[in-house]
Formats: sequence, C-alpha cells, structure tokens
Amino acid sequence: MKSVDSRRFGGTSSKGVVVDLHARFEARRLKYITRTILVVGFAAAVCLFFVDRPRPENPLGYDPLQTKRYLHDLEVYGGTANVLAAEFREWFAGLWYGRNLAYTTAAITLLLVGAVRFAHFMREIPDEDEPGDAPSDRSAG
Repeated sequence: MKSVDSRRFGGTSSKGVVVDLHARFEARRLKYITRTILVVGFAAAVCLFFVDRPRPENPLGYDPLQTKRYLHDLEVYGGTANVLAAEFREWFAGLWYGRNLAYTTAAITLLLVGAVRFAHFMREIPDEDEPGDAPSDRSAG
C-alpha cells in the first residue's frame, strides 16, 4: 500500500522514487521531442517565407475559374457541388506555393506537436483493469 501512495503523492519509498524518475524522464523526453519538432518546423516555415516563389502561370494564359462562362458550364455539367469542388481544388493547390506554403508548414508543425502530445497523453492513461489502481471498496465504519 505504501508504494501505491508514494507513486501518487511523491513519497520516499524506493519504488516511488523509481516511478518518479521514470515520469521525469518521460516528461523530459516529450519536451525534447516537441521542441525539436517546433524548431525544425518553424525554421522551415521561416525559410519558406523568405524564399517564396510565385505560383506558376496557367498555361492557358488566364484562370478559367475567373470566367463566368466556365463557372456556368461547371454548374451545368456537375451542379453547385462541381463548382465548389473546383474552387476547393484551386484553393488547396494554392497552399503549396509562396508564402502560403510557409503558413501551411507552420500549421502542420503545430498539428504534429498536438498529435504527439495527445498520443503521449493517451499512453499515460492507466488501464482500469490493472489491480491496485482501483479505489478500495471498504467503508470507513
């Protein structure tokens, strides 16, 4: 019982110290991993921000989505969903050029750090089937 209390409340038993050192090591490792991801991701985003290249020109010489006739034909052939899909595809393709690529890289970096921390948190949640983790059913009387 003493080792369970020392794990939870930071007591001084030898088993509690080992668990505490392991928890500190895991916390330090998580910080190191997330900081490394942040530094590399934001450094890449800053480099991309300053070395942005313009989006290549359309080989037709103009953007078909800017003409009313093309939008009308899209809507006739595929409905409003077709027009929305074409606009989404154009927007998504625009994320991979110029300064938008830097913003996309920074956002993906933050999402990756969040996913790593979430996965670490989910790994830390103890299983409820383990003996010793369940509260005692004894009454105080």
